[in-house]
Amino acid sequence: AFDNDKLDLTEIEGIADLINAETEIQRRQALRQAQGSLHNLYETWRQQLIENMALVEAVIDFGEDENIEDGVLDRVRHNIQKLVKIMSDHINDNRRGEILRDGIYVTIMGPPNAGKSSFLNYLAQRQAAIVSPIPGTTRDIVDVCLNIGGYPIVIGDTAGLRKTEDAIEIEGIKRAKDRIMTADIKICILSLPEILNKIEKEKNFNMSFKAIDEPIIKNSIDKDTLFILNKKDIVSNNEMMIIPQLKQDICELFGTNLAWEVSCVTGEGMQEFLTGLLDSIKDKFDSTFMQTALITQSRHRQLVSEYIEDVVLAAEELRYAVNCVGKIIGK
Repeated sequence: AFDNDKLDLTEIEGIADLINAETEIQRRQALRQAQGSLHNLYETWRQQLIENMALVEAVIDFGEDENIEDGVLDRVRHNIQKLVKIMSDHINDNRRGEILRDGIYVTIMGPPNAGKSSFLNYLAQRQAAIVSPIPGTTRDIVDVCLNIGGYPIVIGDTAGLRKTEDAIEIEGIKRAKDRIMTADIKICILSLPEILNKIEKEKNFNMSFKAIDEPIIKNSIDKDTLFILNKKDIVSNNEMMIIPQLKQDICELFGTNLAWEVSCVTGEGMQEFLTGLLDSIKDKFDSTFMQTALITQSRHRQLVSEYIEDVVLAAEELRYAVNCVGKIIGK
């Protein structure tokens, strides 16, 4: 089909992605690409460049002809600047297309024994990670692929973040930090019983939270981090009354409103969390972007970046040439 000009490379890549798609969102994106969404986008850019290149060549070859309009070079410069802006907007889209194609990376982080592995196992509906009361059990990253609301999710359990002298655990924490830095969405899991015990001792939430919050955890949290207050099933009824205020304090402390209390044993609160997670995903990949042609391959992104650089350099050289010629005639 490619050799006979029936399909271009982007459409063939779309067909390959459609074959490999595992979720509804991936299928929709791949189908749009197979039907020519990216072909139409790139061909439009190419034609605009050809048209402006033709205008420049016309000025060079027939500049003294009366049929050549005044201000052609200014019009070309304006057209190129507009095109560069459009291409840059596609480049600076936070890799939405590639992420939807390859999977949204969600990273679970938090202190040891907060229930991170149990949380992952609940979402996976299988024993994907080892669960143990011994701190530091998880050393390497455990990834599970999920389909949440049609979106492809790669959720990873990481080593508990704390100070340690264990060489293997230190390596696990290093890998966890690297994964956290590149995560599309972060979930910070905290143990409700541990926090409540600290509150009881300190009589002050902020002081108690800092007491259990390693700097490595605090530095990894941002306003988009989702908080899970885990082990709700072993919290007493009296302590349950504190939880609403606890969630409010967490939200104020970290500038977020994304916190849920859950139990990985009973499943309580998990559906509410999944709804919140899906809302966060939709905020990052909303319907307006789903209706547009998204760059889906690193190959495309690299070539478009080079494309922009070449166009900008050409425009600068053209401007320099115009200025030099202008100096000759005193303009």
